[in-house]
Amino acid sequence: MYRFSKRSERNLEGVHPDLVRLAREVLAVSPLDFGITEGLRTPERQKELIEQRKSQTANSRHLTGHAIDFVVYVHGKVTWDFVY
Repeated sequence: MYRFSKRSERNLEGVHPDLVRLAREVLAVSPLDFGITEGLRTPERQKELIEQRKSQTANSRHLTGHAIDFVVYVHGKVTWDFVY
């Protein structure tokens, strides 16, 4: 069973409690380890991401704590290329 790192737990601060609970439940039963890279965002952070073309909307659900971004770890390293 996997547990979130301290960093992931910090990134869950301000996220809606139901979403936090769901993320923890999924991690507990997932065959894959994953971490939370971003949760609640400020309007300033959202604007930065739009300017960097990493987001396309000023009305992101991250602004209300109803969205999270995550990465998958394979052998302890972040990967975007995995087969499940």
